Amino acid sequence: MKVVRLYMNNRLRNFNYVIGCEQTRQAIALDPLDGDAVLAAAKAQGWQIKLIINTHEHHDHIEGNPAVQAATGAEIWASEHAIGKIPNVDRGLLANEVIELGSMKFKVLPTPGHTPVHVCLLTLSEDVPILFSGDTLFNACAGNCSNGGNVDHMYESFQRELMVLPDETILYPGHDYMKNNLGFSLAWEPNNQDSIYWQKQVYA
Repeated sequence: MKVVRLYMNNRLRNFNYVIGCEQTRQAIALDPLDGDAVLAAAKAQGWQIKLIINTHEHHDHIEGNPAVQAATGAEIWASEHAIGKIPNVDRGLLANEVIELGSMKFKVLPTPGHTPVHVCLLTLSEDVPILFSGDTLFNACAGNCSNGGNVDHMYESFQRELMVLPDETILYPGHDYMKNNLGFSLAWEPNNQDSIYWQKQVYA
């Protein structure tokens, strides 16, 4: 498996992902905002996008769906609870089901909180687990609950799905908020050694 991460360089600091099987050259477009950029990235790798997967329904995670689908014919998959909230969903994903494409395997983690329909993807086919966390978990911060979310559901998602993951899990979030998150952390805990360490890494 190979992950291509595309930074959108927009106000919201989005990441788009193209996740490819290097054996079959098949790929997943995850949360496409800029459909043309996602298509160009897949073409550069020699991959064919077979699936579009959305972690949740917010516009900055689905706006590229039509362009990618028109160019590739890929189906759109999202939580079963996102049907009717995300246009043209072909398949509603169930909690804990396994998605397979080529040699890649992902477990669907139900993570409501940021929105009621949010899901994360956890790899099952890699030596080190990889979590595609959408807007549930960021570097140095949890996602907000201010646009239709619920903080109690977010807490339960962390307790049930994320806290149990191994420490070595690799994180691919939906946005690059790390500098702001570390600054917020240090404003409240100026002696937090983890935040101090990572702030030095980010600003190095």
